[in-house]
Amino acid sequence: MAEVVVSSADLTVLGGPSQITVDTNIGPVGNRGVFVLYGVFDPNTPQAIPTFIATPQIFDLYILTDPSSEEYLTVYQYVSQDGINLWVPTLKLTPNFYGTNRVLTFQDGEADLDINVFQIGLVSLRQGIVSLESSKFIFSVQATLSNYELNSEINPLIPDTHFPAAVSVKVSDIFLDPADNDFKLPLTFYASEFNGTSMQKIDNKNVIVHLSILVVPPNDVTDLLTGGSS
Repeated sequence: MAEVVVSSADLTVLGGPSQITVDTNIGPVGNRGVFVLYGVFDPNTPQAIPTFIATPQIFDLYILTDPSSEEYLTVYQYVSQDGINLWVPTLKLTPNFYGTNRVLTFQDGEADLDINVFQIGLVSLRQGIVSLESSKFIFSVQATLSNYELNSEINPLIPDTHFPAAVSVKVSDIFLDPADNDFKLPLTFYASEFNGTSMQKIDNKNVIVHLSILVVPPNDVTDLLTGGSS
């Protein structure tokens, strides 16, 4: 008959530590990534230095956002040339463009519209540096009309006759709208239509205005107004 021996062995189970501390402050500090700065001053001038959000490092970028400058929307890069660190222009962004269709109600040949300038892309106002005086000259505004009564789309009893039309746009200076504390660009439209025999002011009519707005350098206009050459 076989002999069976049964015995028990001691078994010790060791658990992990109650906490682990990892020290990440070891080794040299790495370089930060590229920053994209922006401002209304030429980045190579002393006036720009206080506006930098961080001390510039090689390969940082800077966008000039002063609409009165010929270098408006130019992108600069911070590089080292012959041992000297400086900002050099690299490319120019597409000028700010804003397009929209708005329904305006003309009364006696006139209609008004206020456009939020931040929709256009004029970010410089956020810095409080761009003057509102003569700000109308930094905008190029073009408008055309779909000159028929828009309500004819929903009411078949209203004629949908299209008449040839002429329209002119008056651009006024930017103002701060107390209703929503936003900056607005006020536009006034003057329009007349040809009814088949004569021109008459568009009156008591809802029409679609196709609007295009660009931010442009105002120098040609402002130089003439201040006595410079045209």
